[in-house]
Amino acid sequence: MVRVYVTLDHGDHAHYEVKLDTPTDHDGIVKTDKGIDVLLDKREPFLDGVWIRYFYVPQAGFDITNSSKGHHHH
Repeated sequence: MVRVYVTLDHGDHAHYEVKLDTPTDHDGIVKTDKGIDVLLDKREPFLDGVWIRYFYVPQAGFDITNSSKGHHHH
């Protein structure tokens, strides 16, 4: 499954990345409108309210934003 996780926590904002992983007891599974299940660690406050978009153009990749935490990364 696809996991969104925090790579750097700067206190007032965070940087996000994605990787393939398996669920743990601490994860919430978010179902998307594209049929992709995304894993989020419920213990990580910077993942609360995260918005994940996937783009095919101009290049394939994820855009991860969290307006309540003030930063994004892709």
